[in-house]
Amino acid sequence: MMTYIAIKTPDKTTVHPSAIASSESSSQALSNDSHLKLARYPGQDLLRSVVESWIDGILILNDQGQWLESNGAARQICERLSQNQSIRVPETIWKICRELIHSRQIFPKQPVVIESEITVEGLILRVRVQWFAAEETDRPYLMVILEDRYQSNVQRAIAEVDQFHLSPREAEVWLLHRTGQSYKAIAQALYISPDTVKKHLKSARNKQQEAKLTIESRD
Repeated sequence: MMTYIAIKTPDKTTVHPSAIASSESSSQALSNDSHLKLARYPGQDLLRSVVESWIDGILILNDQGQWLESNGAARQICERLSQNQSIRVPETIWKICRELIHSRQIFPKQPVVIESEITVEGLILRVRVQWFAAEETDRPYLMVILEDRYQSNVQRAIAEVDQFHLSPREAEVWLLHRTGQSYKAIAQALYISPDTVKKHLKSARNKQQEAKLTIESRD
C-alpha cells in the first residue's frame, strides 16, 4: 500500500514515496568558469549521460547544494530565476531541496520524492526533487527536475495537432488554448470572433474524442 505524506508549505509541496531511489545556507552560487573547472567526483560519467538525455531541465547537486551537473535547459531556467547573474541554485529551488534532505531525517528508510509547482518571474515551474544513487559512491546526490509548464504544454499541443488531425485554423486555436489563453485572447490574437474560437475548439475536442476512441478500440 502506498502511503502519501503531505507537507504543507507556501508552495503546496507534496512529499510521496517513489520507486526511485541540511544545509541552512541560501543560494549556492557558482560562476560559469568555476562550474566548468569542478573536480571529478564519483559517478561523474554516469550522471552526465543521465543529465544530457533529459528534455526537461536537470540539476545534480550534493546535499550541501554544490552544483555538480546540469543540462542547458536547467542553466537557462536558473539564470532567469537568478536574474541573469552567475550560475546558481536559486533559493526557491534550494528550499524544496532542503525539504527532501529534512525528510530523510524523519523517514530514513522510506524513499521520498518532493514535487512542487512554483511561479517566479513569470515562469511556471513544476519542480521534482529526489535522491539519485550512483554506483560509484555511497553518498546519494539530489536530482532536481525542472519542467517549464508553458513549454511542456506547447510540445503537448503540437503532438496533439498531429494526433487529432486538426485543420490549420483548429491547430492555431488549440495551441493557444493549451497554453492557457482565454477565448477573448485567442480571438484577438487570430483576429476572429470569440464565437469562432468556440466553434474551432468544439471541433478540436470532437476530434480529440474520436482519436481517444480509436486508440481504445485498438486495445
